[in-house]
Amino acid sequence: MTAAACALLAALTGCGSPAASEPVSASASGLSDTRRSGGLATRGDDRIALADGLFLTISAPKTFVPSDSAEPRARRAVGFEMTLDNDSATNYQPTLLSLTVVADGVEAQRVVDSTQGYTGVVGAAELAPGDGVRFSVAFGVPQETSIRLTAQPYRKTTPAVTVYEGVI
Repeated sequence: MTAAACALLAALTGCGSPAASEPVSASASGLSDTRRSGGLATRGDDRIALADGLFLTISAPKTFVPSDSAEPRARRAVGFEMTLDNDSATNYQPTLLSLTVVADGVEAQRVVDSTQGYTGVVGAAELAPGDGVRFSVAFGVPQETSIRLTAQPYRKTTPAVTVYEGVI
């Protein structure tokens, strides 16, 4: 289980450190292949359809100064709390979810800052229909910048969905 969690974390955050996620019930611009979902999150707590019964709920963005233990080092970061729900008829492997932030046209690096609760996506266990998982992610960004957060539920086989766009 720990090895699977590390593999998922490494795949999604670029870091080999394990991190925690919290299971929940399902009730709870420069990217040419990006499509917009029916409801772009601009204020937080918006539930956005990704594909085939998969939904992502994201919080409003929170900017913060990463701690000294954050990897990689960043002067400023933006973090999101997220819940991935599987309302489809089949199991979903969370390791397939790809999240990307583009800040002023440049792809931002993921920041893992477990001191502040930004541990990235984990949970190598498949999500059965009706299941969900809660997690937090952060990305290093410059001061006062325009960002676009996209989610791609099946790497390279489905288009990315813009799930947040705004100035932070």
